[in-house]
Amino acid sequence: MSEVSSLDRPMRLAGLEPRVWPAPVKFTLWAGLVVTGAIIVYFGVISASPLPDHRLIVNWNDVVLHAGAFFALTLVALALFAPAVRVCVVVFALGVGVEIVQLASAHHEPSLRDVLANGAGVVLAGLVFVGLTGAWRGLAAWLTARSRDARLKDWRE
Repeated sequence: MSEVSSLDRPMRLAGLEPRVWPAPVKFTLWAGLVVTGAIIVYFGVISASPLPDHRLIVNWNDVVLHAGAFFALTLVALALFAPAVRVCVVVFALGVGVEIVQLASAHHEPSLRDVLANGAGVVLAGLVFVGLTGAWRGLAAWLTARSRDARLKDWRE
């Protein structure tokens, strides 16, 4: 059985299994998870100043930022933990939790639009992750078959 770090224990309580990575990669992924989560909490709950609209997405800036932030958070979480569906559910629940915490905030108000944007970011990240891992597996299978064919060719000659 693999060694379980103290960071992985709470995730196992949520039913998430840690993926196996070399220590530097795992540290980098955890740092990305913490930084992305801190940014979401800061702008979602703590910060009093709204972000200005970008000229290309006027009136949709908040939605795009929610979707982008939860896309990034979900991708990092998916790289750290499995199974993918459960990871997506946990990250989405975190987004709903941030909106609930906003009920007590004087600076922000919860919105169904934000929850839907969070969900869109989570779903998009899940689809991208599943697509990337499927493509990676396909490439690995192709390379393995090609290598096997080359070895057989060398053996026959």
